[in-house]
Amino acid sequence: MKNGISRRILAWILTVSMLMSLLPMSVLAAEVTVDPEGENETAVVYVADNETAQVPVDGSSESDNEEHNWSEEPTYTETSEDDCYTYTDYYYVCLDEGCDELNWAGQDVVEHHTGGDQVGDDAFYGCSSLTELTIGSGVKEMGLETFQRCTSLTNLTIADGASCIGDFAFAGCSSLTDVTIPSSVTSIGYGAFASSGLTSITIADGVTTIESHTFYNCTSLTSVTIPSSVTYIGANAFYGCNGGAGDSVSGNAEYAGKALEAVYYGGTEAEWESITIEEGNDSLTGAIITYSSHVKSVSLTVGASIGLNFYLALTSAADKVLLNGKEADLEEAEGLYRVTWKTAAKDIDEEVTLEVRDASGNTLPLSNQSADTDGTLTYSVSKYLEAVPEYEQSSESLIALADAMSSYGSAAKAYFDGGSVSYSGDESEINLSDYAATATGTGAGYYGSSLLLKENVTIRHYFTTDPSAVTVSVNGSTEPLEVKQKNGIWYVDIEGIAPAELDTFYTISAGSWSLSYSALSYCYKAMTSGNANLKALVENLYQYYLAAEDYAEALSSSASEAGSDAKASAAA
Repeated sequence: MKNGISRRILAWILTVSMLMSLLPMSVLAAEVTVDPEGENETAVVYVADNETAQVPVDGSSESDNEEHNWSEEPTYTETSEDDCYTYTDYYYVCLDEGCDELNWAGQDVVEHHTGGDQVGDDAFYGCSSLTELTIGSGVKEMGLETFQRCTSLTNLTIADGASCIGDFAFAGCSSLTDVTIPSSVTSIGYGAFASSGLTSITIADGVTTIESHTFYNCTSLTSVTIPSSVTYIGANAFYGCNGGAGDSVSGNAEYAGKALEAVYYGGTEAEWESITIEEGNDSLTGAIITYSSHVKSVSLTVGASIGLNFYLALTSAADKVLLNGKEADLEEAEGLYRVTWKTAAKDIDEEVTLEVRDASGNTLPLSNQSADTDGTLTYSVSKYLEAVPEYEQSSESLIALADAMSSYGSAAKAYFDGGSVSYSGDESEINLSDYAATATGTGAGYYGSSLLLKENVTIRHYFTTDPSAVTVSVNGSTEPLEVKQKNGIWYVDIEGIAPAELDTFYTISAGSWSLSYSALSYCYKAMTSGNANLKALVENLYQYYLAAEDYAEALSSSASEAGSDAKASAAA
């Protein structure tokens, strides 16, 4: 039988912190799809036919072409193939009698092999007929001048997966008005969107660096969303924005631009002030910044109940945090604010909605990408548990605990909802006979015991007569228990039992009578009760206990090793 190992001193905080992001086409004329599903080992670009790019072979105007009867289908002639791409020229043939003219319709790029997971330098430089572009999740990098001067490009989608947007990648794309940079991107290159037609730009949480001249001379750019992950903004990154030529914010430098109309920052004012912003960014620094609250991390507290902890950076200490519409208590924790949502194991799938309001009651924006459009963030214990195996720092014991908690939570929900409960483990490995209760003496009117699992884990002992002086002894300490009565039955509760403490024996006494009982004592009786659903429930609970105790031992071992290392370092 396993004994308690100072479990009561453990806070039971599972310190897995994670970024909550949501990962966000059809092929039209002159639309490009770059490996949309990330399935190809080589990034492949497909371009639909370029019928919109018809140009008369003799350079005459379109009105001149209307004088002729052109073929409905073009004639294709393969003209070139190299390491970069294969393309064909295609022509429309004049069908008028005696007419031998051709109408050159342009080049149709069939495939563009860019090598591995990159779109190579100058791959689509100057493709003036390109109107729509989707960069798929299989593409990691876009090289130098990749789509520069694609002047007809109006729709750009970059899937989560790309990590780098190269220098001048979309510079001079004068028809491109808005774009969202996904969270996978960490660096936006020098002049990447310079002199483009952008009116708004949204940069997802993940980007750390905005290089010099990135949005240089984007004269129509008025709205910018910058995440709290950004630590550096290079010189002239926003030079010439919002109006281009004209009075600057701090001077009259030509093309300096005016202050941006809207700058949304995904962090607090203090975090904004810590960003290194080089010179030539008056359009940005002179704007009114709208700051955001931000959920920095989430942790789980495992005890008698389960606590889902949110750690937030708030725009003001006067802000209020609401959980499912009710104001939550704020605690300061390592420079952040923590709020906790407490729930029972059977309710791990239930979602909690977090909302931040200012002192006037207005909902403030949350900059997390997983936040809803109304500024709220919805999460659950089960979502946390699903993320644990994906977190690279999760230990084997933590992953096992998350799995056991999930299984027990599902079993508890099924049991209390009146459904069928199952156990997927090996029943022959479960032997709870060591946890059988032991009683001595008589006369207390002891009736029986139960284990309350619907909310907090609680042992309840019942009596047919009033046990005038019932005490409980745990590891030598004695404290009185409150006696309660309901429907002619008296009872006492032992509350707040954490999963790893289910094997702890509590001795209660009344006069000469005493009983030594643990939560697993109830499980032992339930195994032979003949109730299949109850049996399966306590089997899942037992596995939860084992995983929790193993995790507690791992934490204790890690703490001991850290203490030994510290002592050794001090001695050295």
